[in-house]
Amino acid sequence: MSRAAFLVVMIVSACGGDGGSMTADAPIELDAPPRACASNPAYVTMGTATNRYRMTGSGLRWAQARAMCDADEAHLAFVDDLDELITLAGPDINPGYFMGVSDSAVEGEWRLITGDPATYLPWLPGEPNGDRAENFGELDGNGINDIGDTALRAGICECEL
Repeated sequence: MSRAAFLVVMIVSACGGDGGSMTADAPIELDAPPRACASNPAYVTMGTATNRYRMTGSGLRWAQARAMCDADEAHLAFVDDLDELITLAGPDINPGYFMGVSDSAVEGEWRLITGDPATYLPWLPGEPNGDRAENFGELDGNGINDIGDTALRAGICECEL
């Protein structure tokens, strides 16, 4: 059942199934069904992270990697803190992996793929340096690099549990 269908069933049930209206004294608890990524064995827990991750195929543009994550009801990963950076990064990452950060909407205003402002951006030295030509985040080694939309990489999908 899709999420939309699930919500409709929950709302109709809360109304007594007869199309009546809900009352303030009848709270509804909406337990959304688990995301598709939560039951996908390709997603694994890494290090101390509570979320699960998987790699996309390589040779993708940022938008293609994003679409692959979206199809799993996940998103391109972004690092929230040093622990997650250590979990996902390493000096052997070359080329890097697409991350869920971008400044494509407003140059210089880096946002998470969720639309929230990016508050933890461990840039590599000299980054970001691409101006309007490099609008997407790439985890490269032990930090983030800005990269253009014609670059081909794998992405890291993050399934929030």
